[in-house]
Amino acid sequence: MPSRTSPLLVALPEGLPTYVGRYGVYSARPGSLPVVVLHNDWDIFWVRRGQAVWELKDGERLVAGPGEFALLPPFTPATTLEGRAPLVFHHCHFDFRPVPGRMSEGHRADSAGPGRRALVPLTFSGKEAPGVQRAYRALAQLDPQRPGEPWRYERAVLDLIAALAAFAEARTRRHGSGRSFESSAVRDDRVREIREKIEAEPARAWRVTDLAASVDLSPGHLHELCRAVLGRSLKRYIVETRLRRALKLLRERSGGRVPSVKVVSSACGFSSQHFFSRQFKSYFGVSPLVYRDRAGLA
Repeated sequence: MPSRTSPLLVALPEGLPTYVGRYGVYSARPGSLPVVVLHNDWDIFWVRRGQAVWELKDGERLVAGPGEFALLPPFTPATTLEGRAPLVFHHCHFDFRPVPGRMSEGHRADSAGPGRRALVPLTFSGKEAPGVQRAYRALAQLDPQRPGEPWRYERAVLDLIAALAAFAEARTRRHGSGRSFESSAVRDDRVREIREKIEAEPARAWRVTDLAASVDLSPGHLHELCRAVLGRSLKRYIVETRLRRALKLLRERSGGRVPSVKVVSSACGFSSQHFFSRQFKSYFGVSPLVYRDRAGLA
């Protein structure tokens, strides 16, 4: 059963919710688990039978039994295990698109979601979130073989995300306790500025001295600040940003062609394909070649 004493909490990003076209039911077969899962979007699981366990890279575990939910944010490597058989769960992927700059404040509040003022637990029960349970049940009852009614799944998934956001906002207003699912609760505008620069151009040959000078810090002070805020060195953060970019490129298909690992490595700023492959497998637990081929079959 999920821990109710100090759950992991994550903020839903501000943005326009969108269904990414992936929803299904998973029934664990003997020998099919454990399996490494990794997505560049959000994934919400609803366990119907048995018990599912997701082991996160940092040693945390998400555990959900019948009628309970688990949420994996983007770029969160996890190993899925069968805690209790037989295991059956639904999985639904969604994401958030940037809000158009021309959108009025009134429309933004109605369309873009609650943002960081809504912290949602990574595991919770249907009793805690009856709206989420109702919306997921409505999604699960759709018949994919029935033609007509365009955007049925899109509408159902939007209802699910809206219910999830409402649950998160209501829970946050009640000051629900928990631990932030982030590297650090500390915030610093200088680190935020540097992160935005790196994420906008991950393949650029960034120099720590130049980044430090851009926010009026010495390289040593910036190093200490990044350790405190990001939980890692700035150089490591640059590598991880490039790896997350690579994850997205490896899923893209142009004219039915799969992307070359060498081309993706170069496009993300890595000096060699060998170094890229080694870093990718170390961070995500699977080689870029295997991930690319699995993504093509998904």
